[in-house]
Amino acid sequence: MPASLEHPQPTWALILKKAASQAKSRLASVLSESQRLTLVENLFQHVLAETLRTAQIDRVAVISPEKPALPENVLWIRDTCGELNSCILQGIGEISAQGGTRVLVLPCDLPLLSRCELAELVNLSADCDMVIAPDECEAGTNALLLKLPSDFQPRFGCDSFRKHIDQANRMGLKTTVMRTSGLAFDLDDQQDWQRFCHSNEPLSAALTL
Repeated sequence: MPASLEHPQPTWALILKKAASQAKSRLASVLSESQRLTLVENLFQHVLAETLRTAQIDRVAVISPEKPALPENVLWIRDTCGELNSCILQGIGEISAQGGTRVLVLPCDLPLLSRCELAELVNLSADCDMVIAPDECEAGTNALLLKLPSDFQPRFGCDSFRKHIDQANRMGLKTTVMRTSGLAFDLDDQQDWQRFCHSNEPLSAALTL
């Protein structure tokens, strides 16, 4: 009998990680290449650590075209798709095959993310089919939790928050929107970085060392 059936671990987190060479290119005007690579790795390790510390999450998977440094209890899924939403579907399919009944999709560029917020988000899913956390502008999606199995199609990218909400409404999914500062702030471009440095100077310095 598969281990996932002997010891059910229904709630998974799926962390998205790009290839290092493709990450944070929009910060090239303010950070050197080595600083960007360090930033990307430190952001990833922060999100991974907070996820692993969240008692409500049973297992963690990372999907990436390159295998990062991971603890033994974290599953690496090799991204064979090369396109964000296809890679998410690939990860969800693997998690379903492992016996997962809920999946929390997370990017790895959330410097203010905390395990308390993750715990709250997972707890909210007890009474609904989908929990979604938008970015500050409520344009992008910074966390998406789905009950499995699901025919829901991820639409990460431009205006993804509205697209996800519209799709959930069409499918009749009971949805909860979670708005918190740690989930809302992501580091995408120069403006984000400058705001982050202004408010979190010691942390921003540490992230590039």
